[in-house]
Amino acid sequence: MSARRATPVNTGDLDTIDIEPMESGHVARAVKLVLAVFEAAVAPGLSPEGIEEFKRVVNVKAMKARLGEGNVMVVAREGRRLVGVVEIRCENHVSLLFVAETHQRRGIARALFLRAVELCKTRHKHIETMTVNAALNATAAYRALGFKPTSPVVCVNGISHLPMAYTIPRHIGT
Repeated sequence: MSARRATPVNTGDLDTIDIEPMESGHVARAVKLVLAVFEAAVAPGLSPEGIEEFKRVVNVKAMKARLGEGNVMVVAREGRRLVGVVEIRCENHVSLLFVAETHQRRGIARALFLRAVELCKTRHKHIETMTVNAALNATAAYRALGFKPTSPVVCVNGISHLPMAYTIPRHIGT
């Protein structure tokens, strides 16, 4: 499977959504999308410290640096509009998974995640699990993707999260 190939997603009432590796030209739009969803859905449940910590990580300069360092980043596009983004760091840790509010519950997060897992497995054949520190309001979405809690809720730098893990099916990345 080519790393640059766009994968169309059947999203029911939407036209085709393309799932493809992030390029540097996507970064500013990806940051804008992530921050918009974060502000609406996650920030209201965080302390000022947690909001500041998140924004320290999610900005154009930091994301471009991580893309250049080799983090796996995948975007969902509807035409030129970005409607979703996922970032994997340290070979197997989901650090960001955001879908525009207007496009949620249509399979886009699943398509983004599975494409990212494929790319990770291509680079690192030995990985067997993916991990995430799920925002408390996102735990149901991660459970729907197949993640299971690995410990109780923890709070780091003002951000409460539930550590979770996903066992990668053997057929992915082979």
